[in-house]
Parts: sequence; structure tokens; C-alpha cells
Amino acid sequence: TSSFRALPGRGCLRVRVSGPAAVPGVLHAYTPAPRAVYLDGRALPEVAAAVEGWQYDPASGLLTVHYLHRGTEELRVEC
Repeated sequence: TSSFRALPGRGCLRVRVSGPAAVPGVLHAYTPAPRAVYLDGRALPEVAAAVEGWQYDPASGLLTVHYLHRGTEELRVEC
């Protein structure tokens, strides 16, 4: 189903994600508080429940990102 690969470079988290279009993508990661989350350069909205977007729990440090698979894309988190 879905897969990811960590990438070096700027941002507090950069991963390459891929998966079949029929399967929604979800990423859970412990990060510092994000300023923004990007999927292939597009800013994702900070929303609790959406097809694409992200939410952050400051108490646990858990970032959850929901996205649609469109082939292989780069997900980048700016903290």
C-alpha cells in the first residue's frame, strides 16, 4: 500500500511518499510544532478532519497529515 522514504535537506521533516490512488495517505510523526506542511510545494491546510490537511497535538508532539496519493510526491514540514 503506502510507502515513504526520508529525505535530507531543509525543513524539520522531509519524506517522499507514494501509494495507490485508491488508498488515502496518512502520516504520523513526532515533530516540533509545525509552521506549515507542504505536499509537492502545495501548502496543506491545518484542519482536524479533511481529505487533505494536517493537525498537531502540542501535548504529545504528534503531527498527523492526511493526503491523497498522486504518484510519488514530497511531503515537507517546516517547524
